Amino acid sequence: MEAVMSKLRLACVACAALASATSAQALKAQMNASEREAGTQTFKCKPVETGQNRIVAADPSRTVIVNLILTRDKATGFKVSYIEDNGEKSDPGNKTKSWLLVTMPSGHDYHWYAAGSRQPNLLMHGRLFEQAGAREGEKRWLYYEEQFEAGLKTGDLQVACAKE
Repeated sequence: MEAVMSKLRLACVACAALASATSAQALKAQMNASEREAGTQTFKCKPVETGQNRIVAADPSRTVIVNLILTRDKATGFKVSYIEDNGEKSDPGNKTKSWLLVTMPSGHDYHWYAAGSRQPNLLMHGRLFEQAGAREGEKRWLYYEEQFEAGLKTGDLQVACAKE
């Protein structure tokens, strides 16, 4: 009887080990799949042609680079960089903290919010979104950014983007 019980215990341990290994393999496959699904999309954004509009022409001309990290169509990372005409680079992430990233349920509409790291009254909001164009089936990407200090809007930026 004791021999049967020890064989039964051994069989139970073997079943538990097999179940554990199978679960671990499934979990590992699932983790690897999510890693494969993560990808970075880069957008190069520039102001719309200034033309003869003196007000728009007076705005600082800069290129905005937006790197969007997506995992399963949800934004998991967002980085914005500015490149001025003289080649100088800047990053709003250097003067902010407490980032919040939101993917809108409609898809292809991503928002970020950040507070100032040294200026507690500074709030920044950025939005990268795809919008229908003037022609049937045409889509275009836009990036919009606004800055608030003590609740008052102190700056904004709107540029058209191209996926790289």
